[in-house]
Amino acid sequence: MKKIFSLRNFTTLCLFLSFSGAGMAQDFKEICSADLNKYCSSVTPGDGRVTSCLYAHSDRLTEGCFAATEIIGRVTEGFFDGVTMTYEACASDIQKQCAHGQAGSGKIVMCLMTNSENVSEACLDNLVKLRGVMQLNLMAPE
Repeated sequence: MKKIFSLRNFTTLCLFLSFSGAGMAQDFKEICSADLNKYCSSVTPGDGRVTSCLYAHSDRLTEGCFAATEIIGRVTEGFFDGVTMTYEACASDIQKQCAHGQAGSGKIVMCLMTNSENVSEACLDNLVKLRGVMQLNLMAPE
């Protein structure tokens, strides 16, 4: 049975493109360290539990931490909008060029890039735009 490549799987794979955001996570932890220690120190990280904890205490967060959560929200929203557009542009290319591969760890994105001579221009353009959106969002906080 042929596996259908879902938007969820593509989203996971596109996290490869946002690898430059690793420093942002560290900055966030530093900015919000007091709030994380005060409100969320007993929360086990994973599956969005820490984010949920911060959300539950959003009315008590320090100004810096609240601002950082706003920035991360904007980056995340831009990323997922970009992922949706990229998936729409690349869906047929994924099926043609990469359906044989397994999802995970950026393998589908790497497949698309490796087979770039056989991938549609629209798909490649969207992959480049998605990476650009992530870099701009990370560099231009309001």
